[in-house]
Amino acid sequence: KDPSWLSWSKSGPQLVIGTARGNLIIYNKRTMKKQTIMGKHSKRVSAGAWHAANLFATGSEDKTVCLSNEDGDALEGTDSEPL
Repeated sequence: KDPSWLSWSKSGPQLVIGTARGNLIIYNKRTMKKQTIMGKHSKRVSAGAWHAANLFATGSEDKTVCLSNEDGDALEGTDSEPL
């Protein structure tokens, strides 16, 4: 678990939590369910932000950025890329 970053969506009921192991946890306050997304990053998630269109970007100490939708799915053509 080891949370290292978190942020609430600006337009939806989701809370995204980044972990020290590079994974994400998405909590939906409307359904009260959480979903673990494994393998988004290989190191600690250290930054991120939500867009008004309910998309979010996360940055990691592995020098990658991921752009995902509210379900944690990577947007097409936006796999983790080293900076």
